[in-house]
Amino acid sequence: MVVTMSFIYIFIRESESEVGSKSKGMSRFKTFLFNLIPFGITYFLVSSIISIIKNLI
Repeated sequence: MVVTMSFIYIFIRESESEVGSKSKGMSRFKTFLFNLIPFGITYFLVSSIISIIKNLI
């Protein structure tokens, strides 16, 4: 669920940046890096929450 939502978010960000940019190569690499950061943060948060829930159960 969360993975699908983040992939949709990344896809939306990618399409927006492609429309707004002239130099595609560098901007695409930058957006990929910028999209990787929030994706990593959300993945870390979700995995830590899941581990906390497992410890409680």
